[in-house]
Amino acid sequence: PLHELYSPKSRKIQFPKADYRFLVRVAQNVARAVATVHQAGCIIGDLNHSGVLVAQDATVALIDADSFQFSLNGQSYPCVVGMEDFTPPELHGVSFSSVKRTQAHDNFGLAVAIFQLLVMGKHPYSGRFSGADLSLGQSIAQNRFAFSIARRNDTRTTPPPGSVLLADFPPSIAAAFESAFGLAATSRPDPVAWVSLLQGLEAGLRQCANVPTHYFPSAAGSCLWCRLA
Repeated sequence: PLHELYSPKSRKIQFPKADYRFLVRVAQNVARAVATVHQAGCIIGDLNHSGVLVAQDATVALIDADSFQFSLNGQSYPCVVGMEDFTPPELHGVSFSSVKRTQAHDNFGLAVAIFQLLVMGKHPYSGRFSGADLSLGQSIAQNRFAFSIARRNDTRTTPPPGSVLLADFPPSIAAAFESAFGLAATSRPDPVAWVSLLQGLEAGLRQCANVPTHYFPSAAGSCLWCRLA
């Protein structure tokens, strides 16, 4: 399952040879898998970290397809389930049985999965809010993207200590996350856009001069992992 890869602790056990290049490649393949479902005219709906399986060669498979939303012979088959962590703000507090899922909804869940792969398992809405304590679901519903630079004054939320930051990524990746977790559902990058963006990120990775297994985005300036360590 995807979470066994993006969690640093379990990654050492399940993917002992994986470095950051592997994570970026898997993120690309998750996007490719979602694109394939959309091209087939289906919506995943319940996109989450347990429904994505990763192999040792970075290939990806989607499971739990029995909950995909699709139409056939004039009959609509809805997706009536979902995981809070991957549910977009506009669907929080809404009964899944009464809503028609869209690709924009899947694009939110995809962005969460990609973010967690690139940011060592941190959830994009898990941060320090300046007001009363909020649950993760409340933070999503209130559009408080913890890592946002553009909306920092509005979110009143900061990333957890020791986090990879948006500034560590190329501007194109940072802007894509701002759009994915912004206020307009229609502005979320689609899977095809993510594949292109992540290919650019992969091509721009640099190798650390001190620790050969460290690969980091060149936008970070110096080795991101040495800095966080």
